[in-house]
Amino acid sequence: MATRAGIIGTEDDGTYDDGIIKTLIVPRGTSSGPFTFTFEEQYGVDLNNVPKGTQQLNFIANATLKPPVQYSFWRVDATGEVLVKDWGSNTFTWTPARVGEYTIQCRARGEGAGSYESTRTLFVNVTDTVDKKAAVTDITVNSAELTANAQAKKPIAIEANAFATNGENLLYKFMIYDTDMLTQELQGYSVNQHCLWTPREAGTYTISVLVKSDASFGQYDAIKSVDVTVS
Repeated sequence: MATRAGIIGTEDDGTYDDGIIKTLIVPRGTSSGPFTFTFEEQYGVDLNNVPKGTQQLNFIANATLKPPVQYSFWRVDATGEVLVKDWGSNTFTWTPARVGEYTIQCRARGEGAGSYESTRTLFVNVTDTVDKKAAVTDITVNSAELTANAQAKKPIAIEANAFATNGENLLYKFMIYDTDMLTQELQGYSVNQHCLWTPREAGTYTISVLVKSDASFGQYDAIKSVDVTVS
């Protein structure tokens, strides 16, 4: 990230002027050899319909890498990507306590690897007879207004409105994506349907509005993404 002299800020509050994110991949060569990777839930539980607070999920990962192999487990929920088990054994146990759709990811690395070498992902849908996810039928975003008026370095309001068939307790989260800075969170889940955004430069951005009920803690119950051109 880059900013002008005398401007103090951080990536989190969006006060940098410009930036770019690049991922560097350093191959291990032929020493690690080919690998296979499986990631599965024991006992054949239906991950599309897991009862809240009653079903213990036992995840097991197996990767063929240069031994000893280590594993870490991550969960994507309403707060984002969260580390739920640091590097160690190939098992992870979780009893979901709130409804919602979650992503569980396992990362594996062999001996001497500085980072993970393989990943596998599962999706878990947690349900309940009382607590419900938002049954969203539509999400609107003021994309035409944004394209007409958004200018680099000038704040502008993103406005969203979601419609659901099962209640009014909806929470909104706003994300922004561009090819240089990739995906960033503009505003976490709240009842606020408006989000102030300052485009860092002219170009095309993808705005995503994530919606969920106040009972859900999954990554989202519904999502809508729109492309916006900034002058």
